[in-house]
Amino acid sequence: MKKIVIFGGTTEGRELAEWCDKNRIKAYVSVTTEYGAHLLPDSENVVISDKKMTEKEILEFVENVGADIIVDATHPYAKEVTKNIKNAINLYGTDKADYYRVVRENDECVDGAEYFDNIDEAVRFLDKTDGNIFVTTGSKELKKICGLSDYKKRCAVRVLDSEEVIRQCHELGFDDERIIADRGPFSVDDNIEQLKKYKASYMITKESGMTGGFKAKGVKMIIVRRPVESGVTVKEMENILSEKKIIIAGIGMDGQKSLTNDVENAINEAEVIIGAGRMTRSVSEKISGKDVFVSYKSNDIADFINKSEKKRFVILMSGDTGFFSGTKSLLPLLKGYDTEVMSGIASPVYFAAKTGMTWQDMHFVSLHGNDANIIRNVCSNEKTFFILGKCRGVYR
Repeated sequence: MKKIVIFGGTTEGRELAEWCDKNRIKAYVSVTTEYGAHLLPDSENVVISDKKMTEKEILEFVENVGADIIVDATHPYAKEVTKNIKNAINLYGTDKADYYRVVRENDECVDGAEYFDNIDEAVRFLDKTDGNIFVTTGSKELKKICGLSDYKKRCAVRVLDSEEVIRQCHELGFDDERIIADRGPFSVDDNIEQLKKYKASYMITKESGMTGGFKAKGVKMIIVRRPVESGVTVKEMENILSEKKIIIAGIGMDGQKSLTNDVENAINEAEVIIGAGRMTRSVSEKISGKDVFVSYKSNDIADFINKSEKKRFVILMSGDTGFFSGTKSLLPLLKGYDTEVMSGIASPVYFAAKTGMTWQDMHFVSLHGNDANIIRNVCSNEKTFFILGKCRGVYR
């Protein structure tokens, strides 16, 4: 079993920790507050550190665990933390552990909202407006909020209920009446009540995604866009951590008689065999006693694998996986899993061998769910190979 380290403190980090606990996968989770630790599962599968770490301490943490997989699920605005994690991994050795950055899924645009790339731009915009402002961008951005004219009168701030944060608010000139020290998540009713209390005309917030309660925030919105990042979603990360092995295998033209050694071995080692009824029946002797899921639809197959507790799957495709195969539509749905594609014997290769002709100069046309001008194709090419559907024939 691989050793997993998750740097969290976010909804994504908590969801991954809960998923690991549910699937009995041991994970070492780092958060920076006792509150963050409180939200995580109390389980032998989840080992928690609630200490803020420097780059050196991150390295020591990863080394002590002997991490094989390192997941950065920290806040999208915590650039310094991500930088420290990456530096520590470079020192640890990128050959020792795989690194994944978990990113939040894109938000829908909010009608009527004003979007800005950073807090400074948002402050300059608000400085030209009138009316009270409800600030939910966090304590780290409060100094920039203080750049507003009359900020002490216009702004009410919602921050974490820690003594250090409240002291910081006082030092910046916010009195107790304009400080909401609380812990989320906040409901729609919570937001409405607080906005009414301070008679706010504006609410400034960060683009936190649906997981951050963004959809629950109402009124005229001033939104600071989150940094653009590449990475994996929570679901894709779960796929990676699941350690499921999926092989998409071409079984050739004659089922059991035309299997390659690699495909035959994969079928023998699999826990679950998946494929259309015609595919599974063609290898019935080899899959006796195994779990079988009969389907040719990519979405149904992916959904079955996502929900299954099994670890090793073989998905059967007719002919070759790269020749007018369902493999093309299936692969994107299995993103994140350990997936391998094994070739089989394609129909034109099989046909050419049986007839003693070459196939490298054939022209290929699929009539499987498609229309094509058969006569024109035959007249335009010396050899034309048609792949037929159930209700189509060359006479058409």
